Amino acid sequence: MNNRFASLALTAALALTSMSTAVVEAAPKRNKPTRAQKRIIRSKAGVAARTCRVDKKQRLRAAIIDTEACPNGEFAATVVFYDRTTVGKNAVAAPTVVATVKVGCNNEVQGPPLCGDHCDSTKDCPADSWCRFSERIGTAACTPYSDIGDTCGGYTIPGMENRCAPDAYCVPHPRSWQLPDLPGTCEKICKEDSDCGRNQWCKYQGFHPVPQPVLYGTKPAALPATTEPAAADAVTSGLVYSKPIAPVEEIRVCADYVGLDDSCGGYVPVGFQTRCPPTMGCLQEEAFLADAPGKCKLLCDSNTKCPDETICNDGYCMDECDVDDDCPNDNYWCRPTQEEGKSVCTLFANYNDDCSKAENPWEQERCADYMFCNVNKDGTGSCDWAPQVLPVETVPLN
Repeated sequence: MNNRFASLALTAALALTSMSTAVVEAAPKRNKPTRAQKRIIRSKAGVAARTCRVDKKQRLRAAIIDTEACPNGEFAATVVFYDRTTVGKNAVAAPTVVATVKVGCNNEVQGPPLCGDHCDSTKDCPADSWCRFSERIGTAACTPYSDIGDTCGGYTIPGMENRCAPDAYCVPHPRSWQLPDLPGTCEKICKEDSDCGRNQWCKYQGFHPVPQPVLYGTKPAALPATTEPAAADAVTSGLVYSKPIAPVEEIRVCADYVGLDDSCGGYVPVGFQTRCPPTMGCLQEEAFLADAPGKCKLLCDSNTKCPDETICNDGYCMDECDVDDDCPNDNYWCRPTQEEGKSVCTLFANYNDDCSKAENPWEQERCADYMFCNVNKDGTGSCDWAPQVLPVETVPLN
């Protein structure tokens, strides 16, 4: 009796086991992760994506764009993180990709995140971007070019460099000759003044090498005619490096005119020139320094062209004055005008300038310091250097 019941129990157990196995085998595999699995994938990827944020306040929105089922029942996935401000109802342009992260079958992040739009070269990027490599994240991403007027170049941490668009040029900082690490400014490339804005001119920036690729390879059968001698020696000696001489091109960029009383002209390094607008002229004030800059002054042919409290004097609108001390600096003196009770700041006459005695006070010229008016017999005169009066050195006798 006991054997019979044991046999029946064994038969029933085997039947249940076979049915259970059949049910398991018949159960279809999931082709999409569950909500819980998605939550884990986003969480793991989000930790890695934070390194791609522009700043700590930037908020990201994750989107799982690709999944693949794994043998262990988990899912490998690709997660894209967008800047939250560029998605949703208020977005006015295409969403901005901040990071792309790959998650493996064990919910592990595979490799560093690809920040921004990943690229291998600038050819992979849109026309308004370039491919910038970042040592911080170990990959390259498409980065927008700097706008006109934005910074470029200079010393930055790796992966934070800025570059001008192909139609712009990175003009060095005015103090770059003192501090080479200072960033420059992107300015529009031009050929003539008409290419620039209303208040700009086309400034000569010098000659610069045209970017050329550096060639790497095996020893060539024949060397190009433009190869540098040192590079030619390296190639012929069996090394695998050659560097062609890069041609140069003239660079001109759009620059703003300077304003009233701003510095202009003078001797400055190439690329640091300044120019007054067409309504102004560059007036040289320094009598003794030929290379010194001048100042922009309004041009005029009558007092009606000058602002209040200025008078048209020798083609420029100059300040009114009562005494010499009312003038901008020691290069001026206060000369009477034809208008009763009014005087105007006037530059001292320079070397060889006419200083002939004039009948009218407003026509009188005065020579600069350390000069005198050398008058001829006929009454004409010109400014000349005054004789130097040297002190007599007294040598004590022993």
